[in-house]
Amino acid sequence: MISLPASLLLGLLQAGLTAPTIEVRPSTSNVSVGEKFQITLEVHGTSGIAYEFPKGLSTGSVELTPSRVGAAQAEVAVYDAQIFAVGDDAQIPEIEVQFKRTDGSTGSVKTAPFRLNVISSLSPNE
Repeated sequence: MISLPASLLLGLLQAGLTAPTIEVRPSTSNVSVGEKFQITLEVHGTSGIAYEFPKGLSTGSVELTPSRVGAAQAEVAVYDAQIFAVGDDAQIPEIEVQFKRTDGSTGSVKTAPFRLNVISSLSPNE
């Protein structure tokens, strides 16, 4: 899901340009508090667009740092992630990716928050 201001969306539609979309793919949707996993962001759009992914994100509930593995494509970013919350805060928050077209126009796309299923790392006997 993306979230664009109405004025930007209207401008893109009037110019005949389609807005890029962004996909969030966690390596797992079941994680324990503090467990390390990976998040992949992949932007889909027309060719000739340069993307600028965030350098990292830390909210207190989740931490994302660029992965050393990285991605071989300019449209993909891989992050190492950890979650430090349960309940409603156990989610990957909205992430904004900036873009620039070859004509010099700029914009951004945002992901929707992505809920994770936080599982207990305790033994059932504890």
